[in-house]
Amino acid sequence: MVDGAESAQQQIMLDKLRKEIERLPEKLRSVLQLSLVEETDASEVGAMLGIPAGTVRSRLHTARKLLLEAMK
Repeated sequence: MVDGAESAQQQIMLDKLRKEIERLPEKLRSVLQLSLVEETDASEVGAMLGIPAGTVRSRLHTARKLLLEAMK
């Protein structure tokens, strides 16, 4: 039963995280997806999106911060 409850709790958290990611502004969500999901570094993400690598890192930081606050 413990494993089932843990699994259910994890699924609830994952669902909430997905919903919160979808709620992010597009400019933050695209940086987050390319950086974390596609495992692309900041300079490559910047080249893809036409923005400086520093902006990519800033947007990634902002996205993570917003998600952390939303998941509390």
